[in-house]
Amino acid sequence: MADPSKRTVLGGRYRLDSLLGQGGMGTVHRALDLKLDRPVAVKVVDAHSRTPDIHARFVREARRTAQIRHPHVVEVFDHGETDSGDLYFVMELLEGEPLSVRLARDGRLSLGRFFRIAREMCEGLGAAHALGIVHRDVKPANVMLVAKGRVNDYVKIVDFGIAKAQNAGTQLTEAGMFLGTLEYIAPEQIMGEALDPRADVYALGVVFHRMLTGKPLYPDVPRSALVMHHLETVPARPEVACPEAGIPRSLADLVMRCLEKDAKARYSDATEIAAALASFEGLFAISDDGPPSSRVVPAAGSQPALDPLDEVTVASSSGPHAEVVLELADAPRSAGTALMARPVSQTCASCKKYVAETADTCPHCGAPRVGSGMRPVTRRSAALAAVPPRDSAPVVLRVLGAIPMWISVPLTLGASLGLALLVKLE
Repeated sequence: MADPSKRTVLGGRYRLDSLLGQGGMGTVHRALDLKLDRPVAVKVVDAHSRTPDIHARFVREARRTAQIRHPHVVEVFDHGETDSGDLYFVMELLEGEPLSVRLARDGRLSLGRFFRIAREMCEGLGAAHALGIVHRDVKPANVMLVAKGRVNDYVKIVDFGIAKAQNAGTQLTEAGMFLGTLEYIAPEQIMGEALDPRADVYALGVVFHRMLTGKPLYPDVPRSALVMHHLETVPARPEVACPEAGIPRSLADLVMRCLEKDAKARYSDATEIAAALASFEGLFAISDDGPPSSRVVPAAGSQPALDPLDEVTVASSSGPHAEVVLELADAPRSAGTALMARPVSQTCASCKKYVAETADTCPHCGAPRVGSGMRPVTRRSAALAAVPPRDSAPVVLRVLGAIPMWISVPLTLGASLGLALLVKLE
């Protein structure tokens, strides 16, 4: 292929402007679609370096990706072959960074960012799984975080280069070999068995573990031993591997189910994981822009099963995705009820409507404000708050409470003695 610096034009339409990256299957260039006057990305395989296997994989990637029409999967516009034999396909240009770069820079993610990124990853892969397409190389490097409107970490799944249809009969690897990335590969993929979406589910579990803990699934293990660990070793649970992250036990259970050695024990596909993650978000008010140590806080009206460490920690929130900040009442729970949560910001946690900072109760739904600031409510103050107000006491007690003690005490004693005398006479 000609030098890209000379403004090579592919197919008479796509002008290559700059090199964006280079991988095992070719190079990726920033280009301009001369017909529509829009920036695009073009993936190219040089005719001199391609083999029949690379040719088949390249064409398959273009076709497989083009079949998946989903907002969280990179869109393919066109593909073709030049007169000189160069293969290329054209896709949307993504401005952002891979998840692998984010994790290398920031370590683990905040729970708010984790929930949104993980859900969007599952929605994109779920669209592929619905078409019977298994990605087979799910890893942070193939998850692009791009800017879209006011959202900075919008997910785009890329690189379906080794994706395979479940019913495809063509085997593009030699016997005893597997394709994929060793750190994220499923046990059945190592063994060369037939794959279904549950292989991607395992890889998602490894990625989720890394996102939550900031550590590899098997830390301090040499690459030569990773294969046996994937096959035989149960990894540390996320909340054990990173106790300071405050990971809810139920979320850790989800990750560990993805990481089951037996594929039949995992979620069936990414869509099922997305539904499970959505149910978590229904139970929790999540701060999307908090620091990595931010915690998930139960939303008002929900009844999640919380770990003890989750009961009095509050995550502050800011930014376009923040909705509400809650303060938890550290009081004993009655049977069948969840830990109480009340609004301390200007948005009611119950009805999501505006509440003035000076208001003691929500004017829309009547939810009371408990405490102020970010301090958890103590058991004593919560117990005192549970005592009914004086006006709600029985009428007799309110009348007696209004009489001076030097009068009310003799009256009470006299009434008691009189009642005892009547009982004795009867």
